[in-house]
Amino acid sequence: MKPWEILLSESQERMLIVCHRGREAELLAVFDKWDLECEQIGEVTDTGRLEFLAGGEVVADVPAEPLVLGGGAPVYERQTRRPRYLDRVEAFDLASVPLPSDLRTAARPCSGRRAW
Repeated sequence: MKPWEILLSESQERMLIVCHRGREAELLAVFDKWDLECEQIGEVTDTGRLEFLAGGEVVADVPAEPLVLGGGAPVYERQTRRPRYLDRVEAFDLASVPLPSDLRTAARPCSGRRAW
């Protein structure tokens, strides 16, 4: 792909993670745990600019502000509410479930029908 095709790719922003300097090994360990690929592709600076390099050559140099939330990108404030089922979950008392007198019988598989 040409540099401009990579920069305009819709998938790039979905696969970018920024971590704190010095904690890269922790991030890589998470990716290794789940057998996922991960590569460091850049670093955060204090210039306020995004510099894109291809083959060691700067192919784009743009201000960062318009591309982030401070630059006017939409912020979605989604309405949320606590799920009603959580009240039942929190009210459930495991101690109220009677212990079966014969655990072997209770643990035996059902004969094709659901036990609940």
